[in-house]
Amino acid sequence: KKDVSVYKASEEDLFKSLTGFHRRVASGDYQAMIRHQGKQHCLGTYKLACDAAMAYDGALKILKGSRGINFVTTQEHIDMLEKEMRST
Repeated sequence: KKDVSVYKASEEDLFKSLTGFHRRVASGDYQAMIRHQGKQHCLGTYKLACDAAMAYDGALKILKGSRGINFVTTQEHIDMLEKEMRST
């Protein structure tokens, strides 16, 4: 089956500022991915979009530095996680 990014309207609004993941339609999980040296690398699947975005941030910091990460501070991650938990 093909993975396609499909979100409910409220999820789309909540996650539109986050990068580095997509929703796997069949399972409903979020798959974190990063492109490095022309290749796409899977970073794992997560129940929450915020956790997938955090995995992307960790890989991005290691591979390319802090430019372009989703969460600059831990508090930003916590705030988004709380919003996500309320929306589910």
